[in-house]
Amino acid sequence: MNDRKAARVAHYSMNPFQPDVLVPIPDSQYQQAPEIRLMIRILEDAIFCFQRYRNAKDGPTRRSFREAHDWLMSDDKDWAFSFPSICEVLGLNPSYVRRGLQQWTPQTTPQRPGGVADGAP
Repeated sequence: MNDRKAARVAHYSMNPFQPDVLVPIPDSQYQQAPEIRLMIRILEDAIFCFQRYRNAKDGPTRRSFREAHDWLMSDDKDWAFSFPSICEVLGLNPSYVRRGLQQWTPQTTPQRPGGVADGAP
């Protein structure tokens, strides 16, 4: 291995979340990658909070909506678990997801993924 290649390998082994390291993973590998499962759960939770607490009036639930809204609408790609970064890894179009959320109207009270109620009114 030449010195240049060794330096590149050392760089990526010390910095695992470089943008070019986070590439879309084929569907068959989703079950095997804990990072991907975590990204899916983060996205699910943000969508749940956005939908469930959209019309919240009290402090804690309104804050949950605001945090989810701010995260979903952010264009910051500087960290691995930002909304655009997660969309890129999962092969989603962030603008499409945002439009869907903005157009969403409640038909029923959303439940957390897996059907678990969160206990909020």
